[in-house]
Amino acid sequence: MIYNNDKYRKTFASNLNYYMQINGKTQTDLMRDLDLKSATISSWCNAQKLPRMGKMEALAKYFGIHFTKLIEERTSEDSKPELVQIPLLSAYKDSYIYSVDNYFVKDLFYNEIIPLNSFGLIANDDSMAPLLSTGDIAIIERNSNFISGSTYLILNHNIAIIRKVTAIDIGFELQALNPYYPLEKVSDIKIIGKVIRSENSSAFK
Repeated sequence: MIYNNDKYRKTFASNLNYYMQINGKTQTDLMRDLDLKSATISSWCNAQKLPRMGKMEALAKYFGIHFTKLIEERTSEDSKPELVQIPLLSAYKDSYIYSVDNYFVKDLFYNEIIPLNSFGLIANDDSMAPLLSTGDIAIIERNSNFISGSTYLILNHNIAIIRKVTAIDIGFELQALNPYYPLEKVSDIKIIGKVIRSENSSAFK
């Protein structure tokens, strides 16, 4: 870029790290999601280099902001989490796009840190009670890194369920919090996303 000097590098690095933080993203996430090299991302985060305009725009699109937000100094107002809008779904089937098209209920708005690639899902059973009871809302971060022992929305035999997922030798162990639901061991699953919070359904009435 034309303004590849110390001031602009530091401003960009500060903004990049800020938007990574509020979206719950790491350098590894950017490397995977944007097909970037580790050394490239490190040089940006450490104010060693500025990206070319094409990469700048790709980063801005990734975070859901205008690219100027990455190169202009933030004000105290800018440092407040931006209003995040995510869809609330009554069910999940086949894919995210199909589910939004067919099971959209309404938009949820948060003036706090919620990853932009998230959505809300209404729990249709009490298998994860007391974390989630029927009618409660699970906030799901899509495409999150798998961490054994965390709670995920998964497709198991093409059925969407929320379970605590633990990696084992033969595949995965799927644990419901409600003891009336059996512990399952499966060889393969499709992970849709991680449950990052739950909300009582009365909060959305």
